[in-house]
Amino acid sequence: MYITHGGTFINNLLPKNIQKDEQLQFFIVIARKLIVFVIIPYLIYRAFGFALKDFGLKVSLQKTFTKKNLLVFIVLSACILLFQYFFSNGAKPLREGQFSAAQLVPSIPLHSYGYLLKQGW
Repeated sequence: MYITHGGTFINNLLPKNIQKDEQLQFFIVIARKLIVFVIIPYLIYRAFGFALKDFGLKVSLQKTFTKKNLLVFIVLSACILLFQYFFSNGAKPLREGQFSAAQLVPSIPLHSYGYLLKQGW
């Protein structure tokens, strides 16, 4: 029901000025999907007795920050950045020098961390 009618129903509840703002609409769609596809199923499973560790949400810091894991993180980060730089059309503005070093330095660890999260780390 949500996939077919939910998005339209929620959008109709919002004021017209919010519906016209594309940037705000982007965040509303993300919040909607997060609530419907993550939070509600999580609460349902929790009601049936599942624990946080069943969802992979309980992580031991001692197991996470080992030398081996940090080395893998650094190597994968370098590989991902090199691949993106040389083979991605998304890196074209970067190759052409449209960004300053002050803009790039904070984004390096964020990009690597996001990729590792997608891979299930």
